[in-house]
Amino acid sequence: MVNKILINILIIAIALTTLVACKSKGAIKLEIAEGSFKQTYDLDEELDLAKAKMRVWYSASSSIEIAINRAMISGFDSHITGESKKMLISYDGATTEVAYNVFSDIDVDTPFRLSAESTSDDKIIIKTKNVERVSEGVWATSFTMYLSGVKFISGDSLAGSGFDIQCTYSDDILKVVLYSLGEYKVTSSGSLIQLNVEKFANTTIHRVSITNIKMSNGISDYQKIPDATINI
Repeated sequence: MVNKILINILIIAIALTTLVACKSKGAIKLEIAEGSFKQTYDLDEELDLAKAKMRVWYSASSSIEIAINRAMISGFDSHITGESKKMLISYDGATTEVAYNVFSDIDVDTPFRLSAESTSDDKIIIKTKNVERVSEGVWATSFTMYLSGVKFISGDSLAGSGFDIQCTYSDDILKVVLYSLGEYKVTSSGSLIQLNVEKFANTTIHRVSITNIKMSNGISDYQKIPDATINI
């Protein structure tokens, strides 16, 4: 009986030694668990790893199953539409690719975004997002705003934004152009301009919609950028 126990201990020890030896050489293959990855995303949707798992192979007969985390992934980008896009999963010296799709009602070819934030009843701040990912920087941008229950008073460039501002307002439609006459360009995200507005007292709906957004990186003019809406 003692000899049988000793033999079993020896077998386990050999197996563990083999696994450790294999792992010390790194993984030879990553195998994504079937159905564990979400493969279709809406524009700007976050990566979903709730069910993501893979088997890590260290030899033809030695493997472990682990959960996939964000640090293992590169190349995921839901800010630009496209089919059969590729993200790369890396672990312990091995890599594999996973295909995914990003769909929207419009084709979007830039990560540049605009957003609006109400800081008070009479002030709206227009902000940029993902400017760092526009390699040439943002040289100019324009957009149209539809105001509901709100009257436009004036617009001001914020300190450090670097852009001149041109506003045209008529019949609750505000057209804004931000531009620089020099070599200035925006290379980091942040606040661009402040809009001074006045709420109408005879309605409870006070809404601002940003649409027809265009951005120039000095080479191309992007005209398909998602809209933004804010209630103030």
